[in-house]
Amino acid sequence: MATTGTLLEAMVSYYGNLSRQALSAMYQTREDLRAGTFDWNKALGRTVSVWMDAADGWWSAFLVTANAPLPTIFLDIGADDTTAERSVNVAVPGDVDPTVSVVGEIGGIRQFPSGAVQAKATTMRDAIEVNIPNLAGVRAGGVGPGLYAGVIHIKEKPLAFVMIRME
Repeated sequence: MATTGTLLEAMVSYYGNLSRQALSAMYQTREDLRAGTFDWNKALGRTVSVWMDAADGWWSAFLVTANAPLPTIFLDIGADDTTAERSVNVAVPGDVDPTVSVVGEIGGIRQFPSGAVQAKATTMRDAIEVNIPNLAGVRAGGVGPGLYAGVIHIKEKPLAFVMIRME
């Protein structure tokens, strides 16, 4: 059974993420209006997206799961790429940077070398930036085309999944 602290943490995380998504949708709509590219379909799509995320959170709370699905960072790496970088909005607790687990090939035995996939929290601790600075070295180490997966975490708390498709 979930403790009061766990439920409070889930509630704060839920409302924080929902507020961030709603503000992002409003900012995007404001930019569309300013740039003259406003479209009712995009505005309706953003509204429905925020509403669906809110409904998903309420159903999770109603069904007492109190755990939101983890966001996924997807890196699509081409054959000529030398670096890869992506970020995802997620609340990062504490004051240490997240750690990336072993990033291994799905259905295979190859894996990225330790430290090749780097994760860092932003200064506001509201997002994680994932970076692979040396793809040439990774390829030279035996990582080839395929689909790879790993988990970004702090201690025992998973924060996001990382999926990498390499050509």
